[in-house]
Amino acid sequence: MYPKKAVTEQIKELHQRQGTHIGFFWYRDAEQYEHFLSIYEDRDTMHDTYALWHKSAMRAVKQYEKQGFITHRVYSTPEELAQWCRVNSMPLNGKSRSSFANEKLKAAAAKSPKSLRHSIGLAGH
Repeated sequence: MYPKKAVTEQIKELHQRQGTHIGFFWYRDAEQYEHFLSIYEDRDTMHDTYALWHKSAMRAVKQYEKQGFITHRVYSTPEELAQWCRVNSMPLNGKSRSSFANEKLKAAAAKSPKSLRHSIGLAGH
């Protein structure tokens, strides 16, 4: 979920730390969303349906974009995220999803800044 007050505070902090690009952990569809929910430790804080999550996520994206961020949807698979969390000793929760998305964004930018969107869009395939 993306609580409005928390998002506003995070925007200011992230803008100072990360520059103008920000990654959003994104789900391809309702089926994938359900699969991810089954592995999350913070499932009880997530929206019950993909449709509700998507509406909330789109509001958050728009809020960040109004603040001058360039947003990127970062895709993964439950297996890839779970492995990343194990390697980084992180629980499967919102903080790890955010860290994963932004780490993947930075890695894609380092490889090829011009094809940043394409690189992230193919992630998890």
